[in-house]
Amino acid sequence: MGKDDGTRALSPEMVTALARYQETINTANIAASEGISTAEAAAINRQLAASLNTENEVYSKSLSPDIDGSVTYGNAYDIGHDLTFGFLAGVDYGNSWSNSEESELVLGIADGEAAVDQASESRVTTQNVELSSLLNFGLKLGDYHRVETSTIFLRNTSDRVEQGVVETPNSIDEEGLSYFDTDIRYEQRELLTNQIRGSHYFPQFWGFALDWQYADSRASRDAPGEVFYRQINDRDLGEGLGNLAFQQTRTATTLQYQILEDDAQDWRVDGELPLYLAEMDILLKGGGQVSKKARSSFSRRFAISAEQVANDALQNVGYNDLFSDANLTDQDFGFALFGAPTATDPNYLAAQQVEAGYGLADIQVNDDWRVSGGLRWEQYTQVAAQLDLRNMTVIGDPAEAGRVEDDVYGSLALTYQLNDEMQLRVGYGSTVVRPDLRELTEVIFVDPLTDFKVRGNSELMTTDIDNFDVRWEWYLPAGENYSVAMFYKDLANPIEAVEAKGTDSDRVITFLNGQSGEVYGLEFEFLKDLTFLSDGLFLSGNLTLSDSEISIANTGNVELTNNTRRMTGHSKYVTNLQLGYDSLNGEHSASLIYNVAGERIAFAGVKEGAVGIGDAVEQPFHSLDLVYTYYPDFSSKVKLKVQNMLGEDVEIQQNGRLIQSRSVGTGISLEYSYSF
Repeated sequence: MGKDDGTRALSPEMVTALARYQETINTANIAASEGISTAEAAAINRQLAASLNTENEVYSKSLSPDIDGSVTYGNAYDIGHDLTFGFLAGVDYGNSWSNSEESELVLGIADGEAAVDQASESRVTTQNVELSSLLNFGLKLGDYHRVETSTIFLRNTSDRVEQGVVETPNSIDEEGLSYFDTDIRYEQRELLTNQIRGSHYFPQFWGFALDWQYADSRASRDAPGEVFYRQINDRDLGEGLGNLAFQQTRTATTLQYQILEDDAQDWRVDGELPLYLAEMDILLKGGGQVSKKARSSFSRRFAISAEQVANDALQNVGYNDLFSDANLTDQDFGFALFGAPTATDPNYLAAQQVEAGYGLADIQVNDDWRVSGGLRWEQYTQVAAQLDLRNMTVIGDPAEAGRVEDDVYGSLALTYQLNDEMQLRVGYGSTVVRPDLRELTEVIFVDPLTDFKVRGNSELMTTDIDNFDVRWEWYLPAGENYSVAMFYKDLANPIEAVEAKGTDSDRVITFLNGQSGEVYGLEFEFLKDLTFLSDGLFLSGNLTLSDSEISIANTGNVELTNNTRRMTGHSKYVTNLQLGYDSLNGEHSASLIYNVAGERIAFAGVKEGAVGIGDAVEQPFHSLDLVYTYYPDFSSKVKLKVQNMLGEDVEIQQNGRLIQSRSVGTGISLEYSYSF
């Protein structure tokens, strides 16, 4: 599977109808627009339903082995007068499958206490196909001037099917009643980037060096024909599947079509000049940047109603048979098509521009002291406007759609050389974190990592951060090194993920700004030579011990259970360890890699009245991976990877309950490559 063949996309008949009927599809609107009878409009409605791709039945088959391959070729040519031309071209292709088991609970408040609103168990199967290519050209004049171009093309397609049993408030207290959900998502992402850059050195001008680049890129996300349908199951959760029946509802099945496009340009130039004054070595740097991005996002959702379909026709029937063209066009069968934009559909236009300039100085005084510091000026302009597709107008106040920020950020670092092997560094830096374009629009999207529905917040503010750190470093002649650092971060308006009220008892995550936040802790890093045990053996790693606190107020829509707590996404400890081996003859290398992060808040819990639901906490995930590489000759290598050897699952707990579990599984891959 690679690029979609077009069968999933919105039909030409539907595209024409959307323009003709002002983006709203139903029998009444068709009749009013055409000036025809309801019966005639219903016939047009049924034909439009039949024009959609409704062959979406899921079947089982054995998965194929993963495939991954790449080809790269390059060369350089001397073309005279100190002029060298070179190129590099490559193509990479990969096709992989994954299976996972997932379970989820959604907690609510009932009778003054936390209760389960929704429970589900499902299986997710995903196929990912990746195609990438690059083409680089370079021109080198002497030793001091170089101009290069790069063209990179990436395409990733993901075909995902999730099926499982779910209990909702309608069924959770009923015997022999649950629902069987099928969620089909296909998306294709593409990126095309062109870049030209230059590097120049001018010894005749006191060693001045100049780097510049221009990049133009276009990215797109096409998600044609995402499908969802829910069937009644006459068994409870955990008892498997019994008799299945589609429902007599307006949303017997829904089909969604989305497309997102990004266009970006980036210009930048950097220069540096070394100066030598008395006992000081000074390096001056400066430059500027202009970065622009424009985004358009459009989505349409349609539902096929079975409200008028006979109940017997919905029992124990496959999707393709039920939603066949014959049934969809049969006036006596009872199907009808509905489709109109809603306020939460991801329909928006957004643009962003950053203009920046900076200057810094790096000064070495004697052999003991080094001082570096600088300032960066940045002007940030952003517009994010949600659209009503029915009349292509902005939802909300257009005056509130844009923002302009202008500020200066500084940094200063002082390093003292304790001796030939040790140094002590004290530093300060200010920076900023801005919300993403999606996070600033009141639309709903699905987080690809957690599978949570996420809604943006147009009132999000930028987070300003002041960073302070002290670092001691020790570098030994044999390559061993050790360091210890203390750090403190002060955050104004930190952005936090919190739970918001969803619909149909599902979970929706949104974002809020806190008033203030802080993060502080210790970090240890090391590289230890273990040749006293065996030649080529070494151990490296890092450990971070830290804590954080945020103060965040309630809003009119969200009342938090804990207004003062640890920040979301923050772990009190993070550990990464690598036991590595490199053979003296260069034929073998191996790494055993372990990492773990302590529990962290996935999203903040909310309350109703005096009763609150606790914060959702992601549990530690212990990852142990093995990588072994064999080099039989100079041109080839064989690589073996074993990932997640401990077989850990991703788990999130809330109020002492496991609200989400996702199996990761153990992956084994074998790779062979040959260079010539």
